[in-house]
Amino acid sequence: MGDPTQLLYLEPDDEITSVVRRLREADAGRVVLVAPGRSRVTTSAVALRLLAGVAADDGRDIALVSDAAGRALAAEAGIDAFPSVSEANAENPMPPEPPLARRAAIRVVRGEEARVATLAPRDLAGSGDETMAIPVARPVPPPRADPPARPARARRRALSRAAVGALVVLLLVAVAGAAAVAPAATVVIRPVSVPIEPVRYTLTLPAAGVDEDELTAQTQGTATGVFVDPSPATGTVDFSNWNTVDVLVPAGTEVAAGDVLFVTLADVTVPIGFFTPFAPGEASADVQAVEPGPAGNVPSDAIDRVVTDGVRASLRGLPDNPNRLVRNRDATAGGSENRQPQVTRRDVNAAADAIRADLADQLEGALTDAPGMLYGEVEADEPAIDIPDDLVRRRGEETFTLGGSLAYRRARVAADDVEGAARDRLLDDGDVTPPGRSIVEDSIEVEVRRVTRRGGNVEVRVTVTSLAEPIVDAEAVRGAVAGLTEPDAERALADLGNVEIDLWPGWVDRVPQLEWRIDLQVDPAVAASAQP
Repeated sequence: MGDPTQLLYLEPDDEITSVVRRLREADAGRVVLVAPGRSRVTTSAVALRLLAGVAADDGRDIALVSDAAGRALAAEAGIDAFPSVSEANAENPMPPEPPLARRAAIRVVRGEEARVATLAPRDLAGSGDETMAIPVARPVPPPRADPPARPARARRRALSRAAVGALVVLLLVAVAGAAAVAPAATVVIRPVSVPIEPVRYTLTLPAAGVDEDELTAQTQGTATGVFVDPSPATGTVDFSNWNTVDVLVPAGTEVAAGDVLFVTLADVTVPIGFFTPFAPGEASADVQAVEPGPAGNVPSDAIDRVVTDGVRASLRGLPDNPNRLVRNRDATAGGSENRQPQVTRRDVNAAADAIRADLADQLEGALTDAPGMLYGEVEADEPAIDIPDDLVRRRGEETFTLGGSLAYRRARVAADDVEGAARDRLLDDGDVTPPGRSIVEDSIEVEVRRVTRRGGNVEVRVTVTSLAEPIVDAEAVRGAVAGLTEPDAERALADLGNVEIDLWPGWVDRVPQLEWRIDLQVDPAVAASAQP
């Protein structure tokens, strides 16, 4: 056959023969008869039992969607009956009440009296009929004699009993007809779902694993400082003694070439001259510049003054002696700054910052996310940088090398586990659902805000949002609208969502008082923003 389920909609005036023909022409293994309101077929137990027999002969299942009265008759005929199409089309349809055991099938057997009379007991047993009407040969009546005349009173009693029986039949027909044409109503409710306030939960789940490693980095720094270790200039000077006695020039005696001072490095005695005062005595002494540096490098014959007063007076002899007392025959030399590279604290800090940046880049590249996993915050130690104690102010080297390391850990958890735990937490939380409503499970959304490792577990903070739809109580709905006008009934059910009420027949202006004449249908919920 074709599709597994096919819907056949019945009209109020459909004849049983028309429905049987449509049922036989159906191309499905299961047929659902939909009777919106009353119809001839659904108000006749005989018709429904006949439909059940036709379906059984064709090897197909049959179900009925009707009001309470129609469902009761269907149950007597052994047909599954439902109050709505959605319930009849469910994946595993289950009628609100199990169908009653089918009554005996009705079958009329026609044939020759002789053929019927000769049927063997096994032929009857194998026919499969629970009830069978079998015509038999009529007995040959005896010769009719003229009946005696009946008394008049007996004739009147017989007529009275016949009249009562006819009246009962007429009453039963009237009641059945009234039930068939009694007003009915179809109430269609489309529940409107509303958003609930976002809820925040802290979930504790076992960690799916922990990513951990230790990264290393190395960099070369440059010494930008300068260390100056100046050297003093040195040389030799000759002292002239114009005195008539030998003169001692002690170490440390100052001599000068302009503003540049020199000192003698050892004691020296300058003898008297020959033919004094015409030829002075002379003695040489090594000198060194007082201030180190290239300024002490003076040319020859530049040192021309004895600065130390006592020595100068002794060498002069006479106070007004204008002759020169000291000179350097050769230029002094060796005075220099001796500039050398030196590592500063700033150089070390710059190299350490470069290592930290390198480790941070490595960490970012190492944090790759696997599909379907949520990761906690990175737990990283401070970068460990090895700085030698003597590195700052180290001189003589233009570059230096630094190294460092970084250890990190990061916990992970499956995203499906988090979403499932959050959904279960919301569904179990009775404080968030408004009274009279239930959570629409398909609308639940989970936003992960933070994942933190707690030993072997992870703590996940989430925000959960969803929609809540009204709970429709069929019995309460029928009781609330029975006997109301259509506008009043719609207002009475307004809190449940969008309501449509169809009254039958068209001249009826109120919902029937008989609740079993009210057919309730609940469509899928719609979001509040989707309302017209």
